[in-house]
Amino acid sequence: MSSDPVHDTIRLSRADLDAVLAELGREESLSGEGNGKRQHRRWRMQSQKAIVTLLDESRNKRHFVAVPRNLSCNGMAFLHGGFVYSGSSCWVTLRAMDGSARPIAAKIVRCQHLKGHLHDLGVAFTERVNPRDFFVVSTDDHLFNNENVNPRSLHGRVLVVDDSRIDQKLLAMAFAGSPVEVIYASDGASALAMLDEEPDLVFMDYFLPDMTGLEVIGRAREQGRFVPMVIISASKDKELRLAAIGAGASEMLFKPLEPTLLFRAAAEYLMSDAESRLIRPEGGCLVMPAHLEPRLSGEMVVEFRRAGNQLEQALHANDREGVLSVMNEVHRGASGIGFTDLAARAGAALALVTRAPTLAPARPEAVKLVRLCQTVRAPGANAAA
Repeated sequence: MSSDPVHDTIRLSRADLDAVLAELGREESLSGEGNGKRQHRRWRMQSQKAIVTLLDESRNKRHFVAVPRNLSCNGMAFLHGGFVYSGSSCWVTLRAMDGSARPIAAKIVRCQHLKGHLHDLGVAFTERVNPRDFFVVSTDDHLFNNENVNPRSLHGRVLVVDDSRIDQKLLAMAFAGSPVEVIYASDGASALAMLDEEPDLVFMDYFLPDMTGLEVIGRAREQGRFVPMVIISASKDKELRLAAIGAGASEMLFKPLEPTLLFRAAAEYLMSDAESRLIRPEGGCLVMPAHLEPRLSGEMVVEFRRAGNQLEQALHANDREGVLSVMNEVHRGASGIGFTDLAARAGAALALVTRAPTLAPARPEAVKLVRLCQTVRAPGANAAA
């Protein structure tokens, strides 16, 4: 951001501000605002301030302080001490978990007067963000951005890994009203072999006849397979869930499965709306965004692979500062070109390294980032290139 002045139009004490936020939260809880309509989950976000930069018709900039109320993958709501016209273009700058300031292009879609000079503003982002880049999610929260999902909006191939034919059929029945194709494996070895069928998502039982679901994930990642995998367990063990996510699982669901939660998990990767789908690996590789000019795409592939090699060397040398430096470089580069999936994974790894005094807790996530960088490729390029 430039050195232009930043105006604080809120002009409320912390206690008064907290009272306003609490009242808004109570009103939304009582009214159930949006819960039956909105597609994307809103995460409460009231522990930091944001800088909003308004752009007028002449592209002149005006910066002001705003207080975030909630954040979703495609927008946010915040308090501001003044009226702003709907349709105004702006940038919202948030502080990320890695300490960096992240500007996000957006448009004002709502400005509602609350009382006095205070207004409640809603903005829509021009590109999706990963809310978990900006705060720590409670261990009780499932890591899903989609809140209400129409099963018919899901498209893709799902691999179900379970030695119980009954459980296989139950999952298949859940997707019966959608265009999703379901394929099956009954143990870890066959699951690894079925990855050649290029599923878009894997639902896998934790206990399999020949290995655990976490062992399957570990072997798949060693082979350069980064398809999202959701572990299913009959044991409602929160510590096991955290361990599974730390080992590379996208999430862990508990039996008996709730259809609503199952669809929310699937929607992270199978939404037919291109803007609601994450950029996923193809053939075990992350693919550069298709909107990039081919020459730039090729140059960035070289840079990300170089960064992956540097990150691997820094990990081998146990060089925490070197790891942080390379991760920051990858995160900035991926964010700058709209490579949202790599940016999200780099941001998540960066947050782990930043919070931990040593590399040990973050090493598994860092190793995954190494493999992703080393295998990234341009659209249409051979996976082995």
